Amino acid sequence: MTKADIITASDTIFKQLDACCNAIDENLFFKRPENKWSAAENMQHLILSTNTTALAYWLPAFLIKWMAGTPNRASRTYQEVKDKYYRKLSEGATASAKFVPKPIDINFGKQQLMRNWEKATNKFINALQKTERKTIWTVTW
Repeated sequence: MTKADIITASDTIFKQLDACCNAIDENLFFKRPENKWSAAENMQHLILSTNTTALAYWLPAFLIKWMAGTPNRASRTYQEVKDKYYRKLSEGATASAKFVPKPIDINFGKQQLMRNWEKATNKFINALQKTERKTIWTVTW
């Protein structure tokens, strides 16, 4: 995929999720099933994740290497990453503390949370547009 392809695909998915969440009744959006995250908490998790990913594209490559190290394996395809993610979830994996949303009350407001989502996705798209890194364009869908 090209850089433009990744940006277009990301933007499309972000808009689809936005439309899906906006279609959910506000009371249902904040309702927390037993031992599960609410839709609002899932959205907050995605905001945290998207902001972190955007930051990785804003920071200079040497800082990323210093903070995360150098990969010890070849890059994976999108399908391989997705398969591993679902396998780990089925084995009981949970989000690391940094990505676990704090409980969100309905008084916070769905529209405020959705504005936060829009800001996060805009940051992500802008970071992708401005990055000069070549290695991220080897994604295979």
